[in-house]
Amino acid sequence: MPKAQALALRLTNNLSCAEMAVLNVQSDRVNVRVAAEAADYLYRMAAGRLKRFATYFDLESGTAR
Repeated sequence: MPKAQALALRLTNNLSCAEMAVLNVQSDRVNVRVAAEAADYLYRMAAGRLKRFATYFDLESGTAR
């Protein structure tokens, strides 16, 4: 990880997503991922098959739960 990226991570570690968006330090990939998750939630809710109520993901490692 480049030094600048590591410093930005340490400085923004306690900020909310909204605060990071205002400061323009949140990755654009986050918005794409959240939009995909939200669309899946809406589809499942409309179909009456929503069985999850929280999603946690880490873009760097590519994991989600």
